[in-house]
Amino acid sequence: MKLVKGFLWLLVGAVVVVGGSLFWLPQFTKNKHSELVMALDNVNPVVKPETVYALTTTKPVRQFTGGAGKRNTLID
Repeated sequence: MKLVKGFLWLLVGAVVVVGGSLFWLPQFTKNKHSELVMALDNVNPVVKPETVYALTTTKPVRQFTGGAGKRNTLID
């Protein structure tokens, strides 16, 4: 019986920690622009979806199919 009671307390504690972090995390990640913050906001169901623009360090890659059906890649 003690084992079941301990497991239930552990389960309740985990639910409180996860539930609390769902509401605390958006305040922590507000107006931050790192990739980790964007990933956390994507998996958090409490955060409203919105369009966010971020700077990247990679160059754009354009791909097109030529007249003979060959796929070509242009790197700007």
